Amino acid sequence: MDLNLIPRTDNSALASLNRPKRLNLVEFEALEVPDAELRARLGIYALEETMHSMPDSVDDQHLDEHGMTPVHRFAHGLYSRELYIPPGKVVVGKRHAIEHLVMITTGRCLCITERGAQELSAPYTFVSPAGEKRVVMTHDDEGCTWVTLHPTTETDLEAIEKDVIIAEPERAEHYKALRKKTKELAMTDFEVLT
Repeated sequence: MDLNLIPRTDNSALASLNRPKRLNLVEFEALEVPDAELRARLGIYALEETMHSMPDSVDDQHLDEHGMTPVHRFAHGLYSRELYIPPGKVVVGKRHAIEHLVMITTGRCLCITERGAQELSAPYTFVSPAGEKRVVMTHDDEGCTWVTLHPTTETDLEAIEKDVIIAEPERAEHYKALRKKTKELAMTDFEVLT
């Protein structure tokens, strides 16, 4: 089997870095992206910020209480995190520092990135580039099982988080500069329309 046949997400900005093995937030935000992709990225950030401010928002520390208990597995140099997302849920994922595999093993979902939306149905496997942030929406009638596989020799979950996730600063500070860029883009669009 030719492993290169596994679909890769097509992120034009990340492709210019020749598919890095590790990426930090400064490197990610310095990437040049088309305005349409930047608007979508900012929309994902806005959704995430709004969701975090809602009283019934669930963070990864309280997933168990909402029927979304992650299953962690370890093999030599490999960590997998399996999460069943029940029907009718919206999940904004973390930004990963390391290119990794993603598998949809059951069900279906709508997956949104800065390049658009795609319906994914099990079984489906793809390579996710470093830096990708996704919104996963399950349908009202069906959930899905989302599995990420990460190269790491760590077995402590906190150490894994530091190893494979791009740490994002305090949300208020992080989004302040992004809102400014959104306004600049909106003014550009307005000037084109008038």
